[in-house]
Amino acid sequence: MSNSKTTKDLYAMQIYAKQVRTIYGSFMIAVVGSFLGAFFLMALQWYTVDRAIMLNWFAIFSFFHIVRAIFIFRFNKIQPGDDECVIWGKGLAFSSLFAGLIWSLGVYLTFVPGNLAYQLTVSIITVGLSAGAVSSLSVLRPAFMAFVIPIMLSIVILFLLEMTYITSILSISMFLTMLYILRGANNLYVSSMVNFRLLLEAADREKLLLAAKETAEIATRTQAEFLDNMSHELRTPLHGIMGFAQVGTEKTKDLGDESNYKYFLRIIESGQRLKVLLDDLLDLRKIEEGKIVLDIKKNNIHEIISECIYEQEAVINQHQLNIVCDFDETIGAVNCDKFRIGQVVMNILNNAIKHSPAGGNITFSSCLAKNILGKDVVKISICDQGPGIAEEEHESIFNKFVQVKKSVTNSGSTGLGLAITKEIILAHKGEVWLNNNDDVGATFYFTLRL
Repeated sequence: MSNSKTTKDLYAMQIYAKQVRTIYGSFMIAVVGSFLGAFFLMALQWYTVDRAIMLNWFAIFSFFHIVRAIFIFRFNKIQPGDDECVIWGKGLAFSSLFAGLIWSLGVYLTFVPGNLAYQLTVSIITVGLSAGAVSSLSVLRPAFMAFVIPIMLSIVILFLLEMTYITSILSISMFLTMLYILRGANNLYVSSMVNFRLLLEAADREKLLLAAKETAEIATRTQAEFLDNMSHELRTPLHGIMGFAQVGTEKTKDLGDESNYKYFLRIIESGQRLKVLLDDLLDLRKIEEGKIVLDIKKNNIHEIISECIYEQEAVINQHQLNIVCDFDETIGAVNCDKFRIGQVVMNILNNAIKHSPAGGNITFSSCLAKNILGKDVVKISICDQGPGIAEEEHESIFNKFVQVKKSVTNSGSTGLGLAITKEIILAHKGEVWLNNNDDVGATFYFTLRL
């Protein structure tokens, strides 16, 4: 509770300090305007009021405002902290009260009894001065009230003391005018409080975002360093394990030791899966950091697909799958990185192989299409006859380390293949998505610019 109260008090002090700085930042204009008002009042009443009295009043007025100007320069020079602004704000309210009293004295001295014309002149100057104070002091409520109330009350009382019907009406009118000015100033004060609060909240959020961004960058760098180190640390023993396992398969095969031969094959298969995982992690990091450089050239997309199918021919035959190619032969070369697009095709093909039933078909198709910008693209589709993918997983499946819920127990999947696929296609300024088939299975699509 005490911590919450302390935080609230600190927040209030920050808002108050911002209000004080706002006034001091532009207060010199108000001081100059006050000087002009005093000079104008003297000029109008020069021949109706004792000049010695007027000059003495103006001397007091000038001395006080010069002192005020010095304090304004001092504040803007030293730029006090939030806690010091509390003292400066109180000093501002006190000086505003003193300025209001000096102006009240000036109103009293220039308010010619029985002369309505001069009285109205003084009233107009007073109202104008009070209205001007709203714009310069409304940010701080004690300051504008301390300045406006003494000036306006003095003119109200002076009109009331005239004891005539007209001056009584004018007294009431001036009192209502004072209330109107104070209400308008208070509305501006409330608005400024809201604005300053929003500014401070925005600044706090910005600090939090910057801190979160810095934390995320540190975490990313740490992750990158970890992956680099682990990649090098794991690759060396992994190559040794796979090398010895390869020797073991050759030896056991020659000796006819079928049992140990199968164990060595399992070691090699597990090593291959681990190598794929390491390669996927490094590829994804390079792509995300923008460190991967695409070798964009004109390539035949059908040849890239055919090469991928050929590389996986043994696995396809092992799963007793049929490959169907339905290519649009009118499609010429496309601009792409042959290796990376081959990686895309391989990732989707491996995914289709894992989830297709024995005897099922995997169908590759190509056609010309338009992207969302209306530009010509080549659309490639890879259709399988697996269990399909739940609608709610169509977007998340392209995220890192995400596997289809129906096959999360399927061994060998890193959950990175489709994430890498998406990043590669985006780097080619293409699109990638999937849809479930009407009967069974799912179809993956990606586009490449011609």
